[in-house]
Amino acid sequence: MPSNAQSEASRQNGKKSNGPVTAAGKRKSSRNGLRHGIFASTIALEGESRSQCLSLIKALADYYNPEGPVEQILIEKMAAAHWRQTRLWNFERETFAREAAKVRESSGVESPVAVDALAHPAVATAAINQYEMRYDRQFLRALRSLEKLKSRKANLGND
Repeated sequence: MPSNAQSEASRQNGKKSNGPVTAAGKRKSSRNGLRHGIFASTIALEGESRSQCLSLIKALADYYNPEGPVEQILIEKMAAAHWRQTRLWNFERETFAREAAKVRESSGVESPVAVDALAHPAVATAAINQYEMRYDRQFLRALRSLEKLKSRKANLGND
């Protein structure tokens, strides 16, 4: 339990800082959540590079320069959709390679075209395509929303 003097000192120190004042300072502080990676930890699975996920969010944030929590959320939605789509592409590639290896082993076929034809039905391409399109739509919806929001802000600034 702090003493009365400590509580008073804390109150006095708290009065000294009111957060960033300049536009640049406010923009910088609006990205403070990126450092913590709270959102990234939910999309980067165990075994995936959390730092690469954070780098993706940072790259999008650097490019689009989000101002405020809504724009930051849209950036994170774009990153999540792209991250999951990339995971899906990796899954498809690995699954196809595994099935192709099974075909080669069980049939003795070595021709890449024949192996592809035999292995392709074993990979659930319809489901993969469905998920791929879902993530693509999520990314594009977030991007369009971000662009509309930024456009609206720019138009308000020109009035």
